[in-house]
Amino acid sequence: MGAVLVRNLRKRRNESFDSFYLAVAYVTESGARHLHDQILSFRKSGGTVRAIVGIGQGNSTREGLHALLNCANQVYVYHDANRRRTFHPKLYIFERRNHYAEVVVGSSNLTESGLFSNYELNMITRLDLRNPKQRKLFKDYNAAFEQFLATPECCKRLDAVLLAELDSRGMLGSERGRRVRPSSEGQHEVPIFGTARMKTHIPKIAAEKVPWRVPVLPKLKSNVFWKVAPGEHARQWPLWRREINSDGNGFVAIGWRFDLTTLPFDHPNLNAIVKRNLRRVGLGERKSGYVATQATRFCEEIEQDHIVVAYSNAQIYGIAEVTEQKAYHVKIVSEETEAYPTRKKVRWLVLPFTRPSKHVMKHLATRDTVHRIDDDETIKTIKQLLRKRR
Repeated sequence: MGAVLVRNLRKRRNESFDSFYLAVAYVTESGARHLHDQILSFRKSGGTVRAIVGIGQGNSTREGLHALLNCANQVYVYHDANRRRTFHPKLYIFERRNHYAEVVVGSSNLTESGLFSNYELNMITRLDLRNPKQRKLFKDYNAAFEQFLATPECCKRLDAVLLAELDSRGMLGSERGRRVRPSSEGQHEVPIFGTARMKTHIPKIAAEKVPWRVPVLPKLKSNVFWKVAPGEHARQWPLWRREINSDGNGFVAIGWRFDLTTLPFDHPNLNAIVKRNLRRVGLGERKSGYVATQATRFCEEIEQDHIVVAYSNAQIYGIAEVTEQKAYHVKIVSEETEAYPTRKKVRWLVLPFTRPSKHVMKHLATRDTVHRIDDDETIKTIKQLLRKRR
C-alpha cells in the first residue's frame, strides 16, 4: 500500500493528481515519514492534501501527528467521546478534477507496518470522472470523507496548540515509549470532544455492474480446439497471465529448455535428434518420444485461428485464439520466474478460472501437455464460456 501512495504522489504531467485526501484510524511517525517528502513535493506542484486521523485507543502518536501537520495542507483529528465508538476508517482518495480519480478502501493505516509489512487487504477503484456513472460513484466516496468534516463535535482542525493540548492530556501515544492514560481525557478537564451520530445520509456506494469476462469475437474463425497445460499444477499460469496486455494479446508456451522451433519435424529420425538435444541440456533421453510428439503438435499442428484452452490442476484458466502460425523461441534464465521458452502468440478471449464438469475434466486432464480436443460436450462447454461476457 505504501508503494501505491508514493507512486500516486510522484505522478506528474498528464498522469498527475490535483488532490489527495485520507481518513485513517491511526498515524505514526514511522508511517508519515515515508510520505513526508512526497507530500511536500506534491504540494509544491500544486496539489492539495487533507487528512483526518483518529486518536482513539492511543495508537496515533504525537510524533506522527506532528509529522503529518508539517507536510499536509490541513489535518483534522476525529474522536468520539463515547467510548463504545472508535473512528476506524482507512480511506485514501486521489483526484484530478474532472478527469479521473483513484480511491482506496481497505485495512491499511498510516503506519509503517500498515503500509509496508503487515498482511493488509485494500481495494483500489479507478474512476473516469468524464463518465457520469463513475463520476456519481466518486461523489459518493467523497461524501463519506466530507461527512466526517461536517461533524464538529468530534472533528477538530489540528494545529500546534491542539496538538500540545492532546499530548498534555495523555490522549496520544508516543514513539518514545510513553503509555496513554486509561481515560481518554482527564476527569476534571473541560472535554475537547463530544459525541455525535451522523445526521446526513451517506449514499450507498453501489458500483455499476462490471461483467467478468472479456468480450469475444461474434464468430470463431476455426472449430479446432486444443488443450495446452500451463505447467504442472498450473505453476506457469501466473507467468502467462502477467504477459497479457490490455488488448488481450499474450502467448501460450511449452518448455524442455532447447529451441523446439528448429527441429526438423518431417525428419525420419526426429526422435534421435530430440534425444541429442535433451542430453545436451541435461534432461536425459527417456522422454524423447513424448517431447517429439508434443513439439510437433505445438509448433506444426496448432495453426492460426485455432482455439487454445489453458487447463491444469482441474481448472480452465483461459481460452485464447491463436494469432500467428509460427512458433518462436526466447532465451530464459529460470523457468521458475519466466514462462517456458517455446511460444505461440494468442489473443485471450476469456479468463474464466472455472472448474468444469467431471466429463469435461476427463477429456482435458490428459497426461500430455498439448492435446487435440475432439469431445463434443467439451467443445460445447468451451463455446458456452466464450458466449458469456465479462
